Amino acid sequence: MRGPPVTNTKATLLRRELREKDALLNARKKRKTGKRIAIEGRVILSRDSILREVENVEKVVKEKKARKSKKKAPIVSSSSEEEEKESEDELA
Repeated sequence: MRGPPVTNTKATLLRRELREKDALLNARKKRKTGKRIAIEGRVILSRDSILREVENVEKVVKEKKARKSKKKAPIVSSSSEEEEKESEDELA
């Protein structure tokens, strides 16, 4: 009489595993900043107060993007031919 409890246990474990996988695959990334948060729960977007709030959020995002692009250092490449010409000029 070991048959039913073993299959029941396997079925229970499979159901649990399926629930966990479904929860993981169906979960969506929640946005915590930006326009989505500014307009969350609001129905009418044509009001001036909401418009100003959305514009402010867009401005902040644009400034953050500008700061990130400034941090990247330019790549300076130097070939060996240029270095040889410079050393020849210095010797002459």
